[in-house]
Amino acid sequence: MGMFGTGMTCRRVAAHVAASALFSLAAIAPRGAMARIHNCEHASLLPEDAERLALVAKHVLPANSELMLAERCRWADSAFAWVTTARVVAGNGVAQWWMASCSRDARNWTCDSGVLHQEIEKDIDVEGLSRQVKIRFGAETSLETAESLSSEALRIYVKASESLPRCSGTQGEESSWRALRDSHPLPAPSEEIRITISRESNRAWVWFGEFARPGDVQTGIAFPVPDTQPSGRCWSTREP
Repeated sequence: MGMFGTGMTCRRVAAHVAASALFSLAAIAPRGAMARIHNCEHASLLPEDAERLALVAKHVLPANSELMLAERCRWADSAFAWVTTARVVAGNGVAQWWMASCSRDARNWTCDSGVLHQEIEKDIDVEGLSRQVKIRFGAETSLETAESLSSEALRIYVKASESLPRCSGTQGEESSWRALRDSHPLPAPSEEIRITISRESNRAWVWFGEFARPGDVQTGIAFPVPDTQPSGRCWSTREP
C-alpha cells in the first residue's frame, strides 16, 4: 500500500470521503472526535507519520483496499487520523466504505477495528412533499429498516400535534420536545435532509442533521427494538 493513494483522482476521492467522514463522526465518537477537530494544531501528518500509520491501518481494514486519510490532526507529542477505504456503490444504490479511527502517542500508532459505513439517498414523502434524504447507517441496520425508521422519524418530527416524551423519563417534557423541534427546523424544501441511524442493544436512534456550530445540539428520536408500539419511542439530544 502506498501513501494513501496518489494522483489527482485519488485526491478527489479523498476529498469526497473526507466530507462524508465528518458526517460520520457522530457514529464513531461524537464528543471526542469533534473536540479534537476544534482543538487541532496541525491539520497534517509528517511523512514518517503517514508511513507508520499505513502499516498499522491495513491490519484493521479490508485486505487489498486502497486506503485514504479522511481527517487528521497532529500535536507536538501525539496525533490522530481517520483512515477509510474508497466508497463502493452496490446495485441497490447503497454506498459502502470502511473507516478506522487511529491515534498515536509520541511515536506508535494504534487503530480501532474498522467500522462499515453505509449511505443512501432516497426521496421520502414528508406530509405530501417529496424530500431528498441522505441516510447514513451501519452494518447492523438493514436498508429496509433504515428507510422505515427515517420515514417514521420524519413523520413524527414534522407533525405539529405529535407528543413525544424525553428518554430521560422527566415528566412534562412533551412541551420541551415541541420547543426543541421548533428551534431546530428541517432544512428548506429545496435542501437535502441528513439522517444518521445508530443502534444500541434495545434501541435504534434516528439523529437529524449535523452539529451545525459549537455549543449546538443534535436531536434524535429513539425507537425500541423491535419497534412494536409507539409508547416506547422518545427523544433526546447530544452535544459534539
